[in-house]
Amino acid sequence: MAAPDEGVVAAADLNGDGNLDLVIGTPPSVDIFMGNGNGTFVAHGSYLYSFYENAPDISSIVVADFNGDHKLDLAAEGTVLLGNGNGTFSGNAFVQTSTTLIQSPTIGQGVTGDFNGDGKPDVISFTQDTVYVLLGDGIGKLSIANKYAFPETIQTLATASLKNNGRLDLVVITTDSSNNWTLNVMLGNGDGSFGAPVPYTQGVPFSQSEPAIALADFNDDHFPDLAVLSNGQLEVFLGKGDGTFGTITNCFVGTAPGSLLTADFNNDGKIDVAADSSAGLAILLGKGDGTFNLLPFSSDGNAALCASGDFNGDGNVDLITCSIGASILLGKGDGTFEILPVFQIHAVSGNTILAGTADFNGDGKLDLFGVQDAGYIWMTLGNGDGTFGQTPLTIGSGNIYLALVADFDRDGRPDLAIGDSTNIFDRQGTVSTGVATLLNVSALTVPPGFHVSASALSPSTVSPGGPVTSTIKVSPMSWFGGDVTFACSSITLNGSPATKMPPVCSFGPNPVKSASGATILTVSTTPATNGRLMLPFGRHSGWYYAVFLPIFGIVMRAGLFKRRKPQGLLLLTLMLSGLLLVASCGGSGVKPGSGGTPAGSYTITVTGSAKGATSQTTTMTFTVQ
Repeated sequence: MAAPDEGVVAAADLNGDGNLDLVIGTPPSVDIFMGNGNGTFVAHGSYLYSFYENAPDISSIVVADFNGDHKLDLAAEGTVLLGNGNGTFSGNAFVQTSTTLIQSPTIGQGVTGDFNGDGKPDVISFTQDTVYVLLGDGIGKLSIANKYAFPETIQTLATASLKNNGRLDLVVITTDSSNNWTLNVMLGNGDGSFGAPVPYTQGVPFSQSEPAIALADFNDDHFPDLAVLSNGQLEVFLGKGDGTFGTITNCFVGTAPGSLLTADFNNDGKIDVAADSSAGLAILLGKGDGTFNLLPFSSDGNAALCASGDFNGDGNVDLITCSIGASILLGKGDGTFEILPVFQIHAVSGNTILAGTADFNGDGKLDLFGVQDAGYIWMTLGNGDGTFGQTPLTIGSGNIYLALVADFDRDGRPDLAIGDSTNIFDRQGTVSTGVATLLNVSALTVPPGFHVSASALSPSTVSPGGPVTSTIKVSPMSWFGGDVTFACSSITLNGSPATKMPPVCSFGPNPVKSASGATILTVSTTPATNGRLMLPFGRHSGWYYAVFLPIFGIVMRAGLFKRRKPQGLLLLTLMLSGLLLVASCGGSGVKPGSGGTPAGSYTITVTGSAKGATSQTTTMTFTVQ
């Protein structure tokens, strides 16, 4: 039914309670109001029908059962929302929850985490001079719990448990009027509040306008360290485990450094760094002690680094660089990359300033989203082979500068938190800035389960006794959250079952919790051994001892090394001859050596199993020489 410019209205009983409910369409969403049966209504959710910045006006709303499940569905401007029978809907859309108001001209980026220990995702963001802590209620709503003012301009922040005590802390980077930067540490209290900032003034300016930082364990001491790009250098501040930082290491990454990403790019279990600069893409392979080996600079394909992940399912970390278009850099597992052609990632003009990944539609393939400098969010679905859909969706009012992913309503689906400098997401009134949560209500596209990928066994050839290892990565599909247990289900030698001294498998950790993470497979082989002289034992060896023990006594009595050396030598010769005679008859003697695990080509089949999901297998090979 048509309506004035304010919107389009439809009425139907959406939850089967006998009362008429209302559906009101106003760009860019469809709002649901549940009828009380007395002429009053209660707001029951808002669904985005368009992801485009200039959402078309709704000409009509159709309410009908489109999929034959006896539940009313909605259709508006080409978007179908499938009804759940209770007034809520599923489909390729996000449902909006209430906006959290932050009265400030602009809002910066932020982080997500459980800052009060209640198991519900929270958000921390910042304006020019204030850090805001927004606690989640577990059903998709955020509320401001605390805020902290800074005397200097806030540039960026990061979070980790600096003491490794389970409480998330904050590292906040600020700059003064001369662009000199300060490292501020705020220790978390575990209840959503933080201690006062402890500043560590550096006294040098940032060379770039937007600092890039990351928290990761670069020296394998189980405490987070801080990496900062500044003045052409990667500076690493090693965490002491008490909330402070110590030794600083430096590595040149090129002039005008930009973005910073951390991951294990060469599958050696150590954290590496990727950074872009005027010199190109810098890959710094971690040594595990806080220092790095810098690989030769290479072209990054297109502008700034914006996201990482395994986009083609081969177990190696890939990179994405973003500008107006994007380049996919497929990791080879050794710290080098194959650059795919540039593709268009959003229809809106401008450069992408940040991006992230998540499996938004539950097909087990990483999708990509980002924010570009005109203030819009774009999203494109992954194909699972390192490429992405060519028709990106966009959300926006032109003033979005915050986009974070977390499961804010704890239904297993990744949701979005969006910071907007206008009131496009606010239905309560005009505000300057707000953070809105957009809950993912996408229908399942594949059965819940998990995906397994593995790196090649390394080294590929060993001698008997040598181990080989592989990193096996697990990712959930359709938001599966079960634990995955691994075992070697088959080991073959040259195509036949290996039965003689076969290789032995071990996994760590095992299982992989929540179908998300990695385990290290170690395949051990048996070393070769030398032969050795064996004394006879068993039921037929009594005669041996009855004969040769007296001879041995005579030899000793004769005083082999004293006065009767010739006689002693004769008797010793007789005794050794007898020993060899017994050995030749099979009674004892020299036990043959073992060649260890037999030589040949081995194929290892690894099976991952989890309750409620189909088992997954992967195979790999190595050679024993």
